[in-house]
Amino acid sequence: MRAFFANHGYLMKFVRVFLVTSGVILAITGVVKIVSATGQARSLGMRDPFLFFTYRQIFFALGVIEMALAGYLIFGKNVKLRLAALAWLMTNFVAYRLAMWWGNFPKTCACLGNAVDWFPWLMKNQEIVMRCLLMFMLTGAYGFLWQECRREKAARQGQHPLNSNQASSSL
Repeated sequence: MRAFFANHGYLMKFVRVFLVTSGVILAITGVVKIVSATGQARSLGMRDPFLFFTYRQIFFALGVIEMALAGYLIFGKNVKLRLAALAWLMTNFVAYRLAMWWGNFPKTCACLGNAVDWFPWLMKNQEIVMRCLLMFMLTGAYGFLWQECRREKAARQGQHPLNSNQASSSL
């Protein structure tokens, strides 16, 4: 496996596929949140117990942020910055979920808004789907960001990251 990733080109193909996939996921969830924010559901007027904004305001703001980040992930040039931006957003999502859990707030997160009405199978599976997507983007962003930083450091030192004794013992 190490020989496969020894060529930086292969790794960068995986990174690009990961960034575009993450961008598409965020574009879809962003559109769903914006569309949901325009709905008439009574729950949209409720205030989030942690952020103190209404769910309508939160859905709209997050939808815009997710759409903007999706565009950057798909069309941006700086790989490291794209990975860092994705890691930042996913870390914020995890921090929000941990704060809600730690504060023992009621479980009211409807991350996909009204999409559960459009796709009934999501009713029972929404939490699992969102957790899987969150973990995919969080671990991928940090993993590839770590690899990219490691590669840059090795390039500055004039060596391949997998040729040093330290790198080979950590794999």
